[in-house]
Amino acid sequence: MHELCTGSVFLGDYFGCADLLVYENDFSLITEQMIKEVEADTFWCLSIFLESIKDHYTTDLPGLARMVNRLESCMQKVDTSLCNHLKSKGLEFNWFAFKWMNCMLIREFSLPCIIRMWDTYLSEEDLAFEDLHIGVCAGLLQEFSPSLKSITEYDDLFVYIQRLPTCHWQAEEEIEMLLSQASLWRIMNEQKEENKETKKSATPQMNNMIYN
Repeated sequence: MHELCTGSVFLGDYFGCADLLVYENDFSLITEQMIKEVEADTFWCLSIFLESIKDHYTTDLPGLARMVNRLESCMQKVDTSLCNHLKSKGLEFNWFAFKWMNCMLIREFSLPCIIRMWDTYLSEEDLAFEDLHIGVCAGLLQEFSPSLKSITEYDDLFVYIQRLPTCHWQAEEEIEMLLSQASLWRIMNEQKEENKETKKSATPQMNNMIYN
């Protein structure tokens, strides 16, 4: 959980986002007053955030299990061949996706990329970003799908998927692409669910008019 709690964003108020990586390695620039204010802001924001995902960290971790299952279901639809390849090699989604849900991909990207991604996550209404995060994870798998499917040994596959080569990724490029793709998938899914509800509640005559 401590990996989700970082004061880097709030320190940016003092130094500017462009200097994030500078002061990160020079703690002499950070005063005691800055630390106190950043600690208070971080605690307040983290508390609000955790309130929205309480079932992620309760007994049996039902929220995390739900997200892993939803990711696997999503990938079955968008990249069945990858799912079949992972299954044929004995690699379960839970063995790598659990970390993605638990740590919110913080271990997968650089700090600037994480800040860009979380800027969008925390902008979600009522912090309801679960759908968006699942979409980002699905996009990440699709991005490396050709490489993953080319690996034939279980050990090599497990190591690769645990350490995807994202160190060169840029917030303005690859992360923007993932967020855009995830948003599109979510909108399409919401529209699909709305159409289902409309079809369910409509009369046979209305269904004929709408869907024929």
